[in-house]
Amino acid sequence: MYSLFYISADDFQMIMSFIKCISGNWNGGLVLMLFLPSFYYIYEYNIAEYALAMPFYFFNYPLEVEMVSLVDSILRDERPGVTQLIDDTFPVILDNDKMCKTEDGEDEIHFLLFVIKSSMENFERRQAIRRTWGQEYLIPYSSTKRIFIVGVQPGKSEQQQKVAQEHQEYQDIVQPYFGDTYFNDSLKLMTGLRWATQSCKGARYIAYVNDDYFVSTYNLVSHLNTLHTAKYHEIYIGHAVENGVPIRNKGSQSYISLEQYPYRYWPPYAAPGCVILSPVVAERLYIAMHYTRYLPFDDVFLAIVSWKLKLHVQHNKHLNYKATEFNTIRYEYYDIFSKGRC
Repeated sequence: MYSLFYISADDFQMIMSFIKCISGNWNGGLVLMLFLPSFYYIYEYNIAEYALAMPFYFFNYPLEVEMVSLVDSILRDERPGVTQLIDDTFPVILDNDKMCKTEDGEDEIHFLLFVIKSSMENFERRQAIRRTWGQEYLIPYSSTKRIFIVGVQPGKSEQQQKVAQEHQEYQDIVQPYFGDTYFNDSLKLMTGLRWATQSCKGARYIAYVNDDYFVSTYNLVSHLNTLHTAKYHEIYIGHAVENGVPIRNKGSQSYISLEQYPYRYWPPYAAPGCVILSPVVAERLYIAMHYTRYLPFDDVFLAIVSWKLKLHVQHNKHLNYKATEFNTIRYEYYDIFSKGRC
């Protein structure tokens, strides 16, 4: 950034002469010159959008409906009376809808289902998960299952063939036909929730995880076994973030315009990468997402939908969303999720 403002003496004189012409005198030109870095900062980091954002007190995000009542009516098989904003009926290229079924087609009972957000090229990450925390019989008497959600990359037929071969061997990939891009993360979330609630109805808990996380499956199962069954319909656990601010810097991949989201803060949300849900909550979230205006970033999209459903994320400090150095004692006794350095 310093090199941006490095100029030669001759260039400086030329610039000052130009400023003098437009400002009328040397003092005015000098003041303008001193303020140029501030003008650059305001422009580069889009400070105006931060300033113009509305207080969260006025939060009212489309669709403007009473979401709890709407979801309740849909669960009663009643017509909603409003049109969906999101259609997630994409063709599915790879799937295994019999993973959680018996030979007779009945739903198997599983303690935990890992729904893992991945990308086509992340074969090594998926292999590491299969060999470590994603093993299906890692914890005695607590059956687990796993699926990976990936998109497609048109024009990369060789990559697609590798993914198809991988699925043929492990039968654990769900691949809907939409682009495997950062801006489709919320579609991956919807795909995962749909698969979990429709194809694995016997799962008691659902963990939605990024493929760059490491999970202590033992600590996770131990924690889930301590939860009160009376509040099973409220289980929505994550590393809670309060007063998160939308990124307004147009140079950022995570840029959100005022048109997309006009408020100063996000609703309280589970930090990206790891969230634990009961199937009851997952189903309500999945239904409500169809009637909520799409945002590409799954963590804040989930935050908006859960806020409209009056669901509040339950904070767990052992779900670490920041990359940390591996610590044997902390991992063995405390950590449940930890972001890796891959």
